[in-house]
Amino acid sequence: MIDNDFCIREVNVYRDPELTLSIDKETGEETLKLAARENQEEIAVHVLVDPDGSLVKPVCLYLFWKKDEEQAKSTATDAKALLLYFRFLHQNNLNYWQFPHSKSRKQTFRFADFLVSAIQSDDIAISTAKTYLRVIVNFYKFLGRHNLIEFSERNKPFDFEIVSLRQSGMLAHSQRVISVQTTNLMKKLPREQKKHVTRTLSPFTQEHLKVFLEHIKEIPEDKALIFEVALVTGMRLQEVLTIPESGIFNPDSSYAIPVSIGPKNGVKTKFSKQRHVEFPASLMFKLYQYLWSPSRQKYTAKGKNDERKLFISRQGKPFNSNTIEKSFSDIRKVISGRYRDFNYAIHDLRSTYATYTLHKLWEEKGSLRAAASILQELMGHNSFTSTFKYVEFIESNSLMLEHADHMSDIFQLFGGSDGEK
Repeated sequence: MIDNDFCIREVNVYRDPELTLSIDKETGEETLKLAARENQEEIAVHVLVDPDGSLVKPVCLYLFWKKDEEQAKSTATDAKALLLYFRFLHQNNLNYWQFPHSKSRKQTFRFADFLVSAIQSDDIAISTAKTYLRVIVNFYKFLGRHNLIEFSERNKPFDFEIVSLRQSGMLAHSQRVISVQTTNLMKKLPREQKKHVTRTLSPFTQEHLKVFLEHIKEIPEDKALIFEVALVTGMRLQEVLTIPESGIFNPDSSYAIPVSIGPKNGVKTKFSKQRHVEFPASLMFKLYQYLWSPSRQKYTAKGKNDERKLFISRQGKPFNSNTIEKSFSDIRKVISGRYRDFNYAIHDLRSTYATYTLHKLWEEKGSLRAAASILQELMGHNSFTSTFKYVEFIESNSLMLEHADHMSDIFQLFGGSDGEK
């Protein structure tokens, strides 16, 4: 569990818990206790835990009701949706029970806007976003039905609407139009997601990696460092470009440095999730040198870096992701002239980090599953499914990685960008 973050856990609980009254013979004090009975049926249900380690009670009640009363096969999807929603509320200093009168300011609609942004950046599929919003709607319906929140015309999470649908099929002759209840919240989501090509996992081969490292010695220092950070830490491009100046310092040891990234320090992580990544001390020192370099100071003097981001362009503004992707494309064109199969995308820097890091952790821990669990935290994957594709790749390509070094070792041995401590 990451500090100051919500998490979900699956636990076994009694389906029909009963209480028993216990009386202290000496004092006569009466105490209610959970009755211990033989052969009590247990069910597996998810719970939501807040950053202080306490259960989020209304969510836990909803998830128990979903499993017990609704007979849901699993509460995993509902739990993921509510994890994301309560994480969003927490990071924006919002509560779940008091709603502004203005629709655009309601927590639920702001969360829908957040999902729309995630859809537009291909972080989430429309189908998943719709599923998550339906869970939020059902959650509030549950709270209202069980009087856990007192809703009114001025304090409500959304409006309900009655929509008429024309029926087709075998029963169309008996009832051509049916009415269903929906909410105005779902209208926030787009109908179609832009099409994109799904890439297979493509980490750099060792030969291609060495060629790439040679090439970035010849490009401007700032862009070389951006690529190095992505490769050595596994951070996404948008995360690298939003690293704040305040997170950079002159390290006083050679040990790897855990760095927290997320909304708390202005780093734009996927789903606004706070997590830790590891910076080699040598890389942190390079970034420290870059931070105070004369050229960067000259760009900073233009006064256009209001958010105090680390990486800024000649115009003094934080780099745009399109600029960096264009730079990577230029590198690919040059290298592919010599190596025709050098056809990587910039996101493959992250998959390269994940693959080589998982291989090293596997060697250290002796267990691929244990290694993958650590990698899941470092990569910020919400689901182990995202991490498992690296496990499958490792198992299928173990010979390719047999003599591979870790990313930080490769940079130390091979040079990387300028500025060794």
